Amino acid sequence: MLRRWSPALVIVLALASTACGRDAARAGTAPAPSGTGLGAGPDGVLLRVARGGGRVSAYRWPRDSAVWKSPSALPGLARVLAFDPEQGALSFVALDGRVGRLELRVGTLTMGVREPLSAITSVDGASVFALDSAGALLRLTAAARWRLPLPTGTDQLFPLPDGSVFALVPHGRNATLLRARPPTPRLRDSVLVRAPQVIVPSPLGDRLWLADADGVRALRTRDLTLLDPIRVGGDVRLAVP
Repeated sequence: MLRRWSPALVIVLALASTACGRDAARAGTAPAPSGTGLGAGPDGVLLRVARGGGRVSAYRWPRDSAVWKSPSALPGLARVLAFDPEQGALSFVALDGRVGRLELRVGTLTMGVREPLSAITSVDGASVFALDSAGALLRLTAAARWRLPLPTGTDQLFPLPDGSVFALVPHGRNATLLRARPPTPRLRDSVLVRAPQVIVPSPLGDRLWLADADGVRALRTRDLTLLDPIRVGGDVRLAVP
């Protein structure tokens, strides 16, 4: 029977065995017995950390004994951004507003500097996008920091799997979607749309679904073509791809 866990943040991931297994001993956790540890190929893994912060524990579902613990303690988490399966890294926002990255393969914890950021988001865990105090677009990675000034009033960001990102600039009943592709030091293109109530990127990044007063319509990201709206007969408050 699984023990009852105290309130905590639990993250479900599909991890390769190399993500946690190499450093179990170094992190203070004995390697899991044969047949119970992280085997070859992806596994269903639960990462558990107290909401107020602490070391991360990894569990191979449905067993309730930890197969790995992080050598570093995480700060209190405000929210998880995304997981980078290629590097085995988890990106998150701490309660103090800093962006952090935990690399499971080596147990390294990297925390950003304290600075006022908004619209923090990530689609892949490798690149984190945000707006700084001046309203400029930031891309934060493990290797570099990239910055691009944006028009005043930009308030939302929508990164895509291809590395590009859309920024929304509302103005009255309309809005402008601006597209940037780091590390290019300029905006790539833009499109004028009705002010959307909800924007949802498709999983492949080939569409941005926009819900506005006319219904739900798709913006084809390849050429910024707006497709005909689908009438829904009311306001759209939430949408998922």
